[in-house]
Amino acid sequence: MPTYLDLFRPGRASLSLALLTAITLVALDVLIVGTVLPTLLENFGGISLYAWALGAYNLGNFATIPIFSVLTGKWGGRGAFSLALGIFLLGALVGTIASSMEMIVVARLLQGLGAGGFFAIPFALIARFYPSDLQPRAVGLVSSVWGVSALLGPIAGAIILKYLGWRWVFAFNLPVGIGIWLLALFSLRGEGKPPEPKAQVNWVGPLLFAVWTALFLEALAHRFPFNLVLLLSGGLSFFVFWQYEGRQVNPTIPREVWSPKKPLGVAFLAMALSAIAFGGAETYLPLLLQGLYQKSPLEAGAILTVGSIGWSFTSVIIAKYANHPRSLAVWGSMLLALGLLGLVGIFALHNFMFGIYIFWFISGIGMGMVVPTYNTRAIDLKNRFPDGVATGSVLLGMTWGFALGAPLAGVAAGWGFGKHFNPQGLSQGLLPALSEAALHRGGLYALVTCLFFIGLSLVIARRLPTTREIL
Repeated sequence: MPTYLDLFRPGRASLSLALLTAITLVALDVLIVGTVLPTLLENFGGISLYAWALGAYNLGNFATIPIFSVLTGKWGGRGAFSLALGIFLLGALVGTIASSMEMIVVARLLQGLGAGGFFAIPFALIARFYPSDLQPRAVGLVSSVWGVSALLGPIAGAIILKYLGWRWVFAFNLPVGIGIWLLALFSLRGEGKPPEPKAQVNWVGPLLFAVWTALFLEALAHRFPFNLVLLLSGGLSFFVFWQYEGRQVNPTIPREVWSPKKPLGVAFLAMALSAIAFGGAETYLPLLLQGLYQKSPLEAGAILTVGSIGWSFTSVIIAKYANHPRSLAVWGSMLLALGLLGLVGIFALHNFMFGIYIFWFISGIGMGMVVPTYNTRAIDLKNRFPDGVATGSVLLGMTWGFALGAPLAGVAAGWGFGKHFNPQGLSQGLLPALSEAALHRGGLYALVTCLFFIGLSLVIARRLPTTREIL
């Protein structure tokens, strides 16, 4: 029976270490930036761009996950790894020298484009270089990084802020990333020729998808006539995307995903809506804790840890109930809704601060129930589509949902903020009364919007079969 120690035997130890450190770098980066983002807002202002600092990262992930999935076979691990890490480190460099919130958004977009490779490349390399009996251990090791990072990320972010300053949140990635790149090149020095050198890469489709999504989101945040220009541009981009994808051998996602009456559409849409709700709320909770409850970056960032622990813990223990997809999805969606409803109540009454952590933990439990359920449903549908299409589509649904969540919640929050929110004094707990009232109102608008989306997800989740069926 293989053990985790077998991953570090001679011959594969360096590759295992390279994959582990690369995923750790990306996972820590996500949670550290989420912790320090309120401080960046205080330094630069630009509340309208606050949500885009996270949304741009996730949109970048969405655009490049399908590209790197193919590139790993076409170029080999060394080429794909080098490109992904190079883009990620370019984003880190831009973040290090940033002088405005606009530059932070650009930095996060570049990092997201590169990080998309680290969601795709490790699994392709595991399938290629590890024996079948060791592959589940390798996948488990890579996946476990996110749980560990949930504990360390907020702590690391708070320490960096206190002793080094926020620029080191980005600068730290540069020397560490170069070291990981050298380790990856060493571990893959004997990989041989790429397994699929003639594979066709759909470069344009994912990028067009990201463009029309961003244009529609921006249209929601502006007034006439600029919003009309953005809507028309988004509509044109979507039309071009739709026509282009229809002619592709390997489209970004099959058209069936847009129909809630189709089996794959149910899993894709319910996953995306759940991610919108969770990701949108997660964006604003650290800001609300710092601004309304005068919590330190570490205490505010700990909310991210609480949700991740609930998610990770539940994902592990629900496997034995996988034969009841509808019940799992419905109950998970209801728990996510209950957590969000509790947060709305607490922030509306402006009391019981500890309850915020309790209700967000409940929301994490809900995500831990629905995400494995929709992924399992995609596996059950794999025989109806080309290899990897069903599972890849549902994964993209989650990534797309997280990309949408922060900006959509940001639009709602912006309606509440109006022109009255000024982040100066945020880190000292000294927000002016008018700014605090605006933050309170905007946070409530954002949470209610997230509650709406999980309600839609709950409606769609009821279309899942009562018992597991492989089609």
